[in-house]
Amino acid sequence: MSLHTFSPEEGFCRIQVFELNTERNCALGIPEGNPADSFLISTAAGNNQTHVLIDAGKKGHGEKVIIPYLLEHRIDTIERLILSHLHYDHFGGIIDLLREPRIKIKELIYSPLPDAAMKNNDAGELNYVLWKELEGLLSESDLILTNVNQEHTGETIQIGSEASLTILSIPDELIVNEDGRSNLNEMNVIVKLHYRQFSALFPGDCGPRQAGRLLRSDQAHQVKDTFLLKAAHHGGDESTSEEFIRYCNAQLVVIPCNEVVTRHRPSFIGNTHVFADNGAKLFRCDYFQHVEIVTNGTEVQCFGNTKQYREQVVFHLDGR
Repeated sequence: MSLHTFSPEEGFCRIQVFELNTERNCALGIPEGNPADSFLISTAAGNNQTHVLIDAGKKGHGEKVIIPYLLEHRIDTIERLILSHLHYDHFGGIIDLLREPRIKIKELIYSPLPDAAMKNNDAGELNYVLWKELEGLLSESDLILTNVNQEHTGETIQIGSEASLTILSIPDELIVNEDGRSNLNEMNVIVKLHYRQFSALFPGDCGPRQAGRLLRSDQAHQVKDTFLLKAAHHGGDESTSEEFIRYCNAQLVVIPCNEVVTRHRPSFIGNTHVFADNGAKLFRCDYFQHVEIVTNGTEVQCFGNTKQYREQVVFHLDGR
C-alpha cells in the first residue's frame, strides 16, 4: 500500500489514540482493569501547530503514557483540554498533567456538577476522592477554566486555522439511577471535529437518554454521516443507542475497550455488528497498541499496530 506523507504546507489533522486499554498499559492507571479514554488532536498549517486533548485517561495514564508521548514528540503546550464527563477513566490523567512542569495546559473546557451529585456518583467513593484531588489542583493552577452550559450548545471551538470543534450537547439535567446515584454517563460534553471534508464525533460515554435528546435537538444534523465515531462507553452497555449509531453512519469507528468490556458487557458484540453494518472499519483498542488517524481533508490514513502486525487503511472522502 502506498501512503502519502502530508506536509505542513498542505496542512493536516492528526488524531492520536493513546494506548490505555491494552494488556500492557491498562493497569498503569487506577483503578486497574477499567478501560479509559484519551485522544490528542493535532493540526498543522505551515509552521503553526495546535494541540487539543479530549479526556486524559485514568490517574497514572497521564504520567506513564500521555506525558512521555508528548515529550517525545516535543509537545509542551496543550491549547485546550476538553473533559467529556466526570468519571475517573476520563479525568484522572489530568491530575498527572497538572503536576508536570514541562507541559502547559492553557484551558480546560468542562461542565461541572454540584458537589452533592459528585459525592453520590455511580462510580463510587474513589471517583469522588480523585475528583476532589483534581479540583484542588485546578484551584492552584493558572489555566483558564471554561464551564460550558446549555447556552454553549452549537458554539464552535477553533483549533488552528482550519479545524474546529462544535459543542453538540452538554449535561442539561441531573440524571439519577434507580439507586439514587448520579448517572455520569448521561451527562457528557459531546463535540464534533470538523477539518475540511473530514469529521469526527466524540460523544464521551454518552448513554441512550442523552443520545435520544441529542437526536431530537437542533444539533441532530451534526450527528448524521460523521466519518469517524469514537464509540461511547467503550462500546459496551449503556452506550448511545442503535438508532444513534445508525444515524451517525460512521465509516471508521475507534472503540476504547478492554477485556472488562469485551468479555463482561453483553451488548459489546451486538454493538460491533451495528457499527460494521455499513462496512465501517473498526479499531479495537484492547489489542491495537497504537492507533493513529491522519487526514489532509480529502484522504484519511489510518494506522494500527498489534503484537503481530501493522494495519494500514486509506479512505478517500466523498464530500461527507
